[in-house]
Amino acid sequence: MVLAVIFAASTFFIIQYYKTYDTEQEVFEVIAEEYENTDNETSNSEDNGLSALYEQNNDLIGWIRIDGTNINYPVMLGEYYLKHNFNKQYSDYGVPFVIGGITDNTIIYGHNMKTRTMFYDLTRYSNSEFYKKHKYIEFSTLDSKSTYEIVYAFKTIAYSNQGFDYTKYSSFSTPDDFDIFTEKCSSLALYDTETNTKYGDKLITLSTCEYSRNNGRFVVVAKEVV
Repeated sequence: MVLAVIFAASTFFIIQYYKTYDTEQEVFEVIAEEYENTDNETSNSEDNGLSALYEQNNDLIGWIRIDGTNINYPVMLGEYYLKHNFNKQYSDYGVPFVIGGITDNTIIYGHNMKTRTMFYDLTRYSNSEFYKKHKYIEFSTLDSKSTYEIVYAFKTIAYSNQGFDYTKYSSFSTPDDFDIFTEKCSSLALYDTETNTKYGDKLITLSTCEYSRNNGRFVVVAKEVV
């Protein structure tokens, strides 16, 4: 009897989990379709096709896309979107977000979902062959549309002296600050991309959870090339 109850409860939660997944996917698919259509229609406009979405939610700060992956999402301003969707409804999926806005090194956070959505595909950069086929990230804001080339991919631990707190390096006051950040990234890198950086390069850093250890993080750093 007890096993039957446990089985029934487990089945219920699994069904609810995938119902939530379907709902969240529908929300993102609608937003992505609207962005794609608007972006194509206004490819030469100053807002990069984002103004219509911005009117729906003015916390929108940009759009991130990596061809050949599931990463094709709006980017929001504020940690609020860790647990809320684009429509400001509670969501375990959240939306990729930044804290503090666009900076010298814009750090974008996103969940690593078991459904292989959100920033799950970042963890695939542990494989150098995957990196070679997906080197470039497109990041658009209301002001610019840029292509970034991946420079570093690494694992670390959050909330521990054993890890690298890359989140402290969202801006670089001096060349030394930049060098400290990039040298640490290079020392942790899973492979050599043979791509160099220099002070003054505009960077983005993508961050997600990595489950091989407690509080693990998978991080991808890229520099603007176009």
